[in-house]
Amino acid sequence: MTDSKTLAYINMYAVLGTLENLCELDENARALLKNKKPVSIGLEVKDGPAATLMFKNGYCRMEDGCR
Repeated sequence: MTDSKTLAYINMYAVLGTLENLCELDENARALLKNKKPVSIGLEVKDGPAATLMFKNGYCRMEDGCR
């Protein structure tokens, strides 16, 4: 049986957290974000992790907590 709370943490930090690296290492991914308005996506799992992904100037940054 899979623990859904554990999966939520894995998906939040191991999967979505790698977007920072993708935007840093892949010029095509970075190009998709250049010259666009900054955007933030807040994700919060009930009784689980919360994080905000911020996309700006071709880069992505993830911070703890949902804003």
